[in-house]
Amino acid sequence: KLCKENQIPVLEGDKIIARVSDKENVFVVGVFEKFTCTLEREESHIVLVNPSNMGNLGTIIRTAVGFGIHDIAFINPGADVFNPKVVRSSMGSLFRLRHQYFDSFEEYRRIYNKQEVFTFMLNGEKPLTIQDCPKPELFSLVFGNEATGLDDSYLEVGTSIIIPQSKEVDSLNLTIAVGIGTYMFTH
Repeated sequence: KLCKENQIPVLEGDKIIARVSDKENVFVVGVFEKFTCTLEREESHIVLVNPSNMGNLGTIIRTAVGFGIHDIAFINPGADVFNPKVVRSSMGSLFRLRHQYFDSFEEYRRIYNKQEVFTFMLNGEKPLTIQDCPKPELFSLVFGNEATGLDDSYLEVGTSIIIPQSKEVDSLNLTIAVGIGTYMFTH
């Protein structure tokens, strides 16, 4: 009914879905054109440096939108935000988000320099706690990729943050770290 009201063509049939889906539990397939965005200058951002896991990326997008962050910067090389795994795992949140790709973090900062920068690192200097979480009006939360995190050059950029964790694991999953950081900075 909604598609009809908006003049969106609908094709029905299990064969069509089976042909384009790589999973069994898919009941609807949507077709859209890829699009480009520009981040809002007066909003807070998440910055992902070289993200590589498509499923993680979709979950990060869904988490960001769930906590009210609608701008994500990607520092190349990085996962394709339009990969079907990203789109599926974002659960529609991709279409409520502005995203922009940059060749370097420096390029991002030349354009978006009003946000206070917080880099999330295993060797960060400031532990992230409920009592001491910074609450700037505009911020950029910067996270490295799943395998390597951020290199030490990011210690010199803004405030380096560490999420306290037990010594029983070497690091948190990127999606979990983004979720914790985003929740803490937005609440």
